[in-house]
Amino acid sequence: MGRLHMRLASLLAVSGVLLLVGLGLSYGGSELATEGLETVASALDAGNILEAGIELDPRVSRDGVYAVRSVGEEHDGVMLRVTDPGGVLIGELAIQEDAGEEEFVIASAGKYTLEATNTSSETRNIVIAVGYKAEDYVIAIVAVGSYVIIAGMIAMAASVAYAIVRSRVKR
Repeated sequence: MGRLHMRLASLLAVSGVLLLVGLGLSYGGSELATEGLETVASALDAGNILEAGIELDPRVSRDGVYAVRSVGEEHDGVMLRVTDPGGVLIGELAIQEDAGEEEFVIASAGKYTLEATNTSSETRNIVIAVGYKAEDYVIAIVAVGSYVIIAGMIAMAASVAYAIVRSRVKR
């Protein structure tokens, strides 16, 4: 019985380490991804506008992004508009699902403004964000973290299956 416990403990330790590493990668990657974003969350009443603004500079990066996530049952009825420092409209997006994201080019330094307008007759709970687009390596870190978490869960399930099979064989 001692050998079974050692193998089971080893499998559980490996799965635990994989889960911890995956969570660390996912959390760290998410922190890096949201580092250059201005984020605002609110319950947006019908006809009202929610605004987020951030100073951006093309010398830092020419890649900008704006996004929205709707929380709740209904997701339509939110219109996003992003303007450059001169007030020129550079992007527009109507939300039909629970989330939307678009990229834009940061052409000049200054404050870029994202406005979300609730065009529906109901209150919408939304989160909006505008800022620098995350680098590809940051997105890769988050993806790898997710895969490592899945591997850890599979290892944990394998540990349980191994314990069940081995305990039945010993009887």
